[in-house]
Amino acid sequence: MGADGRSQVDIGHLATLARLNLKPEECAKFQEQIEDILAYVDKLSQLNVDGVEPMTTALPMINVFRDDTPHETLSRDEAMRNAPDKEGAFFKVPRIIQDGEAPDDGEGGDSNASK
Repeated sequence: MGADGRSQVDIGHLATLARLNLKPEECAKFQEQIEDILAYVDKLSQLNVDGVEPMTTALPMINVFRDDTPHETLSRDEAMRNAPDKEGAFFKVPRIIQDGEAPDDGEGGDSNASK
């Protein structure tokens, strides 16, 4: 704690850990802000919370997921019906990896498959 009873935080060290390049005036500004936040948290820690149940949210949460029950799926023809481009039974998409960008993973994949 500092002379005024406030926690001391080494903003320069935190900036280094976070890989931030802060100017001295930014460090001073953040130092003051962090100390204000810690003082407020310290004030909150002095509250009497006996009998207060812990909660994760202030609003009631209701599971809106549907039951996980088996049902019929789309046929291949239905799934492909609105495809903007297809090749046989497959969706055809634009190439996003150029030649030489993908490392050879040694799994026998055909590097010319999408040419």
